[in-house]
Amino acid sequence: MFVSRNALMRGFLLNDAGGADGGGTGGGAGGEPPKPLTAADVAQIANSAVTAQLKRSLGPALTEAIGGLKLDEKIAELVGKSAPKLPEGGAGGGEPKPDPRLSALESKYADLDAKYQASEKARVAAETKSRDDSAFASLKDALKDHVRPEMLDVAARDLFLAQRRVSFDESGRPLLTVRKASFQGGEEQDVQLTLQDGAAHWAKTEGKLFAPAPQGGGQGARGQAPSRHVNTGRDGLPVYDTPATTDAEKTRRAAERAEALTRKYPDIT
Repeated sequence: MFVSRNALMRGFLLNDAGGADGGGTGGGAGGEPPKPLTAADVAQIANSAVTAQLKRSLGPALTEAIGGLKLDEKIAELVGKSAPKLPEGGAGGGEPKPDPRLSALESKYADLDAKYQASEKARVAAETKSRDDSAFASLKDALKDHVRPEMLDVAARDLFLAQRRVSFDESGRPLLTVRKASFQGGEEQDVQLTLQDGAAHWAKTEGKLFAPAPQGGGQGARGQAPSRHVNTGRDGLPVYDTPATTDAEKTRRAAERAEALTRKYPDIT
């Protein structure tokens, strides 16, 4: 590093003036003449001058040198080179192309899931049909001792399909919903009973018109009423403008509902 001549001269002058210890070379009254500088003295003076000069100029010089290196740009360039390259996308830098193997796996999974859902739906439908067929047969068996033979299928279909009176408990046992008061003289409400108990109660109350004719006479419901035009709703079941007022009319309407239900649910036997 360059050291100015002025700095060296200041060093020489300081050495010539002497210090507080009286070891200087300055002359005074009766003083000795100045001593010549040795090589060690010159080296010491030069070292002091260089040290002082470095303190004043080294800091700014280092800052300028580091700024000239442009470290920010070089670090950004190195990071860009080391970053992983994305797969080629579409025009304009779109999303990367999906891995064909992953797409094949997703397609296969979707196909298997669709097949499983279809199989599960078919299984549930088959179990439901088997349960309903068994419950319908059990209902007819429970009604046969309380209903006229020719009206047995009519009554069973009306209760099971039209009114949906049959339900199932948690164990899958079928139950029949009937109108019954919880105590004598109380208000009737929906009560679930076993098929046997429910059929017996229903035949004494709501199902009286289906009961067998008293032995020894009476007008039995022999044969079938002549067919007539019946209005039907969107569900295919008969629709009537006025309520039935006689047992004969109630019986005929029940038969018409049963016939419509037979056409709508031919698989329920």
